[in-house]
Amino acid sequence: MRRARKTGADAAPSARPPMRRRRLGLGMGILAAIVVVLMGLQWYRGHQLVDSCTGNGGRWDAERQACTFGGPDSAPSTSTPAPPEPAPQ
Repeated sequence: MRRARKTGADAAPSARPPMRRRRLGLGMGILAAIVVVLMGLQWYRGHQLVDSCTGNGGRWDAERQACTFGGPDSAPSTSTPAPPEPAPQ
């Protein structure tokens, strides 16, 4: 004799979450991983610029976001351009 399958409120809770909830969780996990990778790449690029500058005998000028070679009064090198100056008003 076969037992009738229980549905609705009589059904026992299943061990696996519904398919929709699993897809949502998987999608959120993938999105979080993409965001973490993009933020890591942005941080690495900034670190790479500073490390390259100091590794080649220069000094990183954080205010100008440029690499300087020589004394403290020397102009930034052309290899790492400074941000553009604001236009006069």
